[in-house]
Amino acid sequence: MSSIAREHPPDDAEVLNALLALQMRFLDERLIRVENSILLRFARGMRQRIANVASMLGRVRTDHAELARYGAWLLQDAQSLPTAEQMASAIASWRFRPLISVIVLPADETDGQPALESLGSQVYTHHEAVLIPRTSRDPLALRLQHAAREAKGDYLLFLRMSDRLRPHALYCFAEGLQDCGYDLIYADHEIPGESPAARVPVFKPGWSPALLRHCSYIGAPMLVRKEHFLRAGASDGAVNAGDWHNLTLRLADRAEVGHIPRVLMQCGGNWAESGAPKPVSSSRPSPSVAVICSRSPALLSACLDSLRRTAGTLLAGITVIGHAEGELLEQLRQVARRHGATLEPYSGPFHFARMCNAGARQEGEEHLLFLNDDVIARTRGWLEAMTGELEQEGVGVVGALLRYPTGEVQHAGIALAMGDGAGHVGKGYHASRLWPWLCQTRDVSAVTGACMLVRRRIFRQLGGFDELFPTNYNDVDFCLRARSGGHGVVVCAVEGLVHKECQTRPGVVRVAERLPFLSRWWRLLRGADFYYTPSLAPTEELSLRLSPEYPWPLSLPGAEPGSQMFQVR
Repeated sequence: MSSIAREHPPDDAEVLNALLALQMRFLDERLIRVENSILLRFARGMRQRIANVASMLGRVRTDHAELARYGAWLLQDAQSLPTAEQMASAIASWRFRPLISVIVLPADETDGQPALESLGSQVYTHHEAVLIPRTSRDPLALRLQHAAREAKGDYLLFLRMSDRLRPHALYCFAEGLQDCGYDLIYADHEIPGESPAARVPVFKPGWSPALLRHCSYIGAPMLVRKEHFLRAGASDGAVNAGDWHNLTLRLADRAEVGHIPRVLMQCGGNWAESGAPKPVSSSRPSPSVAVICSRSPALLSACLDSLRRTAGTLLAGITVIGHAEGELLEQLRQVARRHGATLEPYSGPFHFARMCNAGARQEGEEHLLFLNDDVIARTRGWLEAMTGELEQEGVGVVGALLRYPTGEVQHAGIALAMGDGAGHVGKGYHASRLWPWLCQTRDVSAVTGACMLVRRRIFRQLGGFDELFPTNYNDVDFCLRARSGGHGVVVCAVEGLVHKECQTRPGVVRVAERLPFLSRWWRLLRGADFYYTPSLAPTEELSLRLSPEYPWPLSLPGAEPGSQMFQVR
């Protein structure tokens, strides 16, 4: 028998898998060669130069073309709903038909009574209207408290007289309460314009306590359990504050919160009016130790210089993982020494996960800051802001808003189910009307390892970055594992952090990393990202989701809790 013969010859499936893996590797290498060809690199360079010039001239990406397609999106949304007859049949089959008390606040100036007119057209008719008199001079919270006590329903919905509910709005809220113990449910709304074509949708993410701390994103429509409202809003603090934001903060605290990602109301007033947002700070913020991987003395020097100028006393130490040998390693060592950092040498192929894990093994401060060497800090206060978010209850990982040198967003949180499994929302934009939360501090599924602040205790509990992912997905995988362990992930809207991106290595995603990531997290990648919205296309470019380009993901009413129809806390 031949010396290379096997005791058990491979079966057909084993041979097929081996051949498939080999072919995928060949295809991977060919695509990488194409992506890195001189022609494509030249084209990318020209595109970047054009973008730079456009940015300097003020001609940045806008949402005008997308907003013009909003009418088509509304038509698609309406077609995804069951008919009025189907809704009525569903209502008849429900075991729980809650009475919804609609508390209507008077508007300063109203042409007619849109709120009451829209109540009369509701498919779900088990509701009552509770009007707050215009003559009342009491603070908002006190007026709402009095109206809530007068209401007969178990659930309260708040409207201004100038608001207009869509006919299926109360149906969607009541459907969301079937077999679910929500204390609060909110939905998306639209802002009217001078003409029907000028309307602007306000799509909202799933429950995001970080975003709510900074702005009244929940706004309206919002349904609240009456018992919860009376309990949460009865304190002197809520009454004296007298504004919607502080009241919403109190209502959302320790509540079971759900989100219906549908536009259920046209908003005639500004429900986001509020006092100052709840401050995010720490009386004694914990210092951090930074871990930076580098093989470029020039990039490292610029990065370290910016850290020393802007990070202040919160940066207790810096560990540089020098990915070099010989003279280049010595140059890195000199740069590190000049800026008061320590250097640990690393040789072999680039392996971000392994290098960062090595830098995090040493004992040190409570927080670990992972930073790319091509990130430059131009203003002070960014680390203090990130630390303030990290020390909020339940938060375990904090990333940062990063911009390109020309000012466009490079990173404002990572969303799942787009691109190669995950993508940078709004990459290349300055701001967006379609996704107004782009540059706001908020909860996200993941943040980039280019600037990531982590509690050291949590990093160790999770075993650090998974070294199955040398180049890509290590940061996303870490964040998803953190979330699975009950630790929140937040992107912090700091200004002044510039990321040149892929200056140390080419941005290449290989099948060898993509397949394990998809295999591990496929259940989360099947639908829209919880912290994004199914109403926008699953692309880094901010655009409306329209079929057949992108199949409509929303489940019809009757969906199980946790589906795309209802986003549960």
